[in-house]
Amino acid sequence: MREHFFVRLRSDSSECSWAVLDGDGRLIRPVSSGPLADAAEAIGKERVIVLLPGSQVLTLQAAIPRVSPPRARQMTPYLLEENVAEDVERLHFATGRRLDSGQLAVSAIARDQLDGWLDALDTAGIVPDAVHADTDGVPDTPSTLNLIVEGRQVYGRRPGKPPFVLDGLGLAEVYAMLEAQSEDRSDLRHVLLHVEEAAERDHRSDMAELETRLPNVDVRVLADDVLHRLGATILFQPGANLLQGRFAPKSNWGELLRPWRAAAGLLLALGLVSVAAQGIEYLKLEREDRALTSQLTQSCGEIFASSQLSLCATEVRRRLADAGQASVANSESFLTTLAAIAEHRGEDSIVEALNYRNRVMDLRLVVPSVPALDLFAQDIMRTDRFNVRIESTADTGSGIEGRIRVEVNAP
Repeated sequence: MREHFFVRLRSDSSECSWAVLDGDGRLIRPVSSGPLADAAEAIGKERVIVLLPGSQVLTLQAAIPRVSPPRARQMTPYLLEENVAEDVERLHFATGRRLDSGQLAVSAIARDQLDGWLDALDTAGIVPDAVHADTDGVPDTPSTLNLIVEGRQVYGRRPGKPPFVLDGLGLAEVYAMLEAQSEDRSDLRHVLLHVEEAAERDHRSDMAELETRLPNVDVRVLADDVLHRLGATILFQPGANLLQGRFAPKSNWGELLRPWRAAAGLLLALGLVSVAAQGIEYLKLEREDRALTSQLTQSCGEIFASSQLSLCATEVRRRLADAGQASVANSESFLTTLAAIAEHRGEDSIVEALNYRNRVMDLRLVVPSVPALDLFAQDIMRTDRFNVRIESTADTGSGIEGRIRVEVNAP
């Protein structure tokens, strides 16, 4: 499961807090605070998500048709021009997920402000994968008003509405302001209140007042930093990532390939050595080819009275074909003669030697008697394929040794 490194920036861009959450939103490295440089040193292989102060980011909702994200960003400034106080040309708009209402979540921030934040991150060596307003971390719960109290600031979100942050107001004042915004207050009857442990005492009287006025107020004291609550919400209910358009992340191939530079250099060197060795081998073979061609040309002229290698090759192939046919015929005659001798010799006869040349086989055969030797010669001749002649006989004491010549008849 991939881990997520959250960096939450303060109004003073040199200070921040950071923590690591797993994919389920659980805190696996405690919240720390300090300069941006310290946060940069703590980053490992996690996905980096930066949270900007929500007071500097305007979060809205816009009824934008279902078009491509780039087209939606182009339409957003004109659709929200009446909802922002600044010149839209000076603002950067980013679109987020489509809500259940069909509208798109939109975040807007002054371009020069976002440039400043990104420059500060770059100087510290932090390359974010996503940038959100920290107000995007306020949960959106059906039929429930979510409030998060951190010091003098109150973060909130009505169900299905954009999040907000108010500074210097008490909980009772915030609730009264929300009541005055609309006549339908059904979504304000249930309040889920997250209170930073350090701020609980300062807001205790306001919390008691809300509990008296409302039927359902669930107070949860945060044992750890608010960053954990904000980060866990963004993992599952992300708002608009501000890194869009001209602020979209640039290719980071250089950083990704940096650990592999040594191995890549070694591989390149081996490749160059291999190519050089093959080049040398090619030159050597080319020289040998030229020498062999010269020798063949000379031999061709001496043997075939022609220096054209193509004519010599044709003549060589012809002669090899003739020789091959003669060899095949000779081989067939030898095998035929050998098969006839094996078929007609008696079981008590012994072949002591044989020699074959030019369709003639000279055979030395030991048989029990002279009649047996004569019968062997007659049997072979009856095939009408051989001419058999007994050249000599000798009594060896263990049998009659006969010298026989078997000649294949001409086809």
